[in-house]
Amino acid sequence: MALVGLFAVALLMVLSGRSWYHQQSLLKNQVVVLVANFENPQDDQWGVTKDIIHQLEEALEEYDNVEVQALNEEITAQEGIKVARAKGKKHHADIVLWGWYQDTDSHAKVTVKFEVLEELHYLPSVQTKPLIQTIAKLESFEIQTQLSEEMSYLTLFTIGLVRYEAKDYEGAIARFTKALEFVLDAEQAIVQNNTIDALYFYRGVAYYYKGEQDKAITDFNQVLKIHPEYAEVYSNRGCAYSEKGELDQAIADYTQALKFYPEYAPAYYNRGIAYSDKGEQDKVIADYTQALKFYPEYAPAYYNRGIAYSDKGEQDKVIADYNQALKINPGFTPAYINRGNAYFDKGESDKAIADFTQALKINSEYALAYNNRGNTYSDKGESDKAIADFTQALKINSEYALAYNNRGNAYSDKGELEKAITDFTQALKIYPEDALAYNNRGVAYSDKR
Repeated sequence: MALVGLFAVALLMVLSGRSWYHQQSLLKNQVVVLVANFENPQDDQWGVTKDIIHQLEEALEEYDNVEVQALNEEITAQEGIKVARAKGKKHHADIVLWGWYQDTDSHAKVTVKFEVLEELHYLPSVQTKPLIQTIAKLESFEIQTQLSEEMSYLTLFTIGLVRYEAKDYEGAIARFTKALEFVLDAEQAIVQNNTIDALYFYRGVAYYYKGEQDKAITDFNQVLKIHPEYAEVYSNRGCAYSEKGELDQAIADYTQALKFYPEYAPAYYNRGIAYSDKGEQDKVIADYTQALKFYPEYAPAYYNRGIAYSDKGEQDKVIADYNQALKINPGFTPAYINRGNAYFDKGESDKAIADFTQALKINSEYALAYNNRGNTYSDKGESDKAIADFTQALKINSEYALAYNNRGNAYSDKGELEKAITDFTQALKIYPEDALAYNNRGVAYSDKR
């Protein structure tokens, strides 16, 4: 019975926040940047807010999926991050800019606070990789600049952030790199303040999503020069090492993250994925269990732990974990598939069929669900229903060798050997190394004598 692979979610963490997020599965049509009033308690001779909005609107003019909105009210330092994020959610913003400035004789020193808002989403489709890691994202951070030509730094950084939120990682990298050029002495900036850590952090995440892991690791290294105990960055660097297949280095980074932040669920989750890739199932289960201790509503951790239990043959624990995953996320179709497989292995065919059917109600184009339900019908001796399901799976995926092989078996059970041989032959055209299909065809030829 075909099993759906482990669920991996790359969690990249964003600066100075302990919350963590799934990568968003669906791109919103609009990226909304909300700008609060930047006011000096003494006066407003510099027109900071208008200048920021004007520069952003001008720079973002070429993008039709970005909207800059004025909040038209202050968010004070006393009100802080909580109020800023609440106002952002109220206005359906993706990014909130707020802060204040102090003026001198020649310029205004502007402190800009960034809030990056994103709702938690579950990935909607089965991943081809066995697991997806979780990539951390910065929630709240600040930069400081002068209200002069250096405002270009703020503008470039914000555009980079906007392009990042729009999943335009190449565009984001270009803007972050350009913004870094405004920092005349990057090494000195690292020593003096943390203004550029967000740039390196976000550029590293963008490189990760582009598949340029060496560059991602280099940028995460830069952040760690500034914040050598930043757990989320170690976890992100571990994800990059994992993508490169350097599992021991990835595990070392996840372990380091947990040294600095023992309750950081994504590091346990990601380390569990790495242990799974190494086949160390007991360690896998231990890490998913720890992740769930700190984040008990994380359905993919239940799902992945269920797969680990399945590999150990502990079907009751498998079913219990899929039950929990589905309680949290009733639309989690891979959990229905794998729970159905567990019921099949226990000989509870009707429950298995019910789960495969439920998966198909959610996703009627799910070829694997048709294949697995067909196998269950075949096991019950209902060959016509089995053939109908395998045929439907092949309408969805005409290169599905396993479905040809399984339909061939169903035809063979009905005594329709020519059709069985035709299906086994088609399976071998798609997958010439399929020993089982050769065996099945040989049996069919023998039965024809």
